[in-house]
Amino acid sequence: MNFPPRIVVAMADDPYIFWFLPFLETFRTHNPDLPLYVVPYSDDCDAVARLRPVYGFEFIDVPEMAEIQRVAEEVHGVKRQTALYRRLAAHALPVDEFLYLDSDNLVFADLSPFFGHTAKGLDLAYATNSPNETYRAEARARFPDSHMFSSGMYLSSPARLPFADLAASLCANGALLREVEGSASYDQSFLNLHVDLSGASVAGLYGLQDRWSPMVWVNYPELQRTETGFRESPEGRPVAVVHWAGVKVGGPKHRHMDVLMDYHLRGRARLKAAGVTLPGDAG
Repeated sequence: MNFPPRIVVAMADDPYIFWFLPFLETFRTHNPDLPLYVVPYSDDCDAVARLRPVYGFEFIDVPEMAEIQRVAEEVHGVKRQTALYRRLAAHALPVDEFLYLDSDNLVFADLSPFFGHTAKGLDLAYATNSPNETYRAEARARFPDSHMFSSGMYLSSPARLPFADLAASLCANGALLREVEGSASYDQSFLNLHVDLSGASVAGLYGLQDRWSPMVWVNYPELQRTETGFRESPEGRPVAVVHWAGVKVGGPKHRHMDVLMDYHLRGRARLKAAGVTLPGDAG
């Protein structure tokens, strides 16, 4: 497979299709030409594959996905969440730079302004901090300079943060990771630990450009709706990506659930127009 120099990477499987469809709908609305590659979270991707010709993405199929998950299972035990480590296979791809996005994000901007920073000397640029999910409270003092960033959106380069270094670090630091990791964040805790131990060059995407708030959690109290998306606060920047982490389908009604459902229904309409059905669709 030939890869373009700059790509976006996401991860999905069929049990996550409810989230992945509105992600694709918003991503392609604002990024019609940006190359998108998808890491399979599991082998259950038949429905995800049906979306491929409609939204234009390719699956990533490299041995590093299984390799890093195997090491993660040695560290954490065999759990479904260890598949989260498969996203780190992006660090093995023959690309100059990639922007990783969780597929429970909605995208409201052209993402091209977030590229280009690893060529200026950064190993990783993140969208937002996430201390509670990175290190447990009593461990944070051990890493006073840590950015404790969310892995839900980050920019990196395989040349600057190679997969081989990540795999070796996970093998070497598994016991320390179990000691300090946050609330079941697995690969996010590990990626921060690797960066903190290796002294990698890291910065926030917020300060690397002056137009967008790169990513805001949907439950952030000051998040404001606008006609075209969201703003980080009444007087703040427009938000490029809204992260829906922790929102449960079928749980308590969420104040912005109508936005998510609107893009889900738009996606369904696009699929219907293309003659694409998903498992469970009537007739």
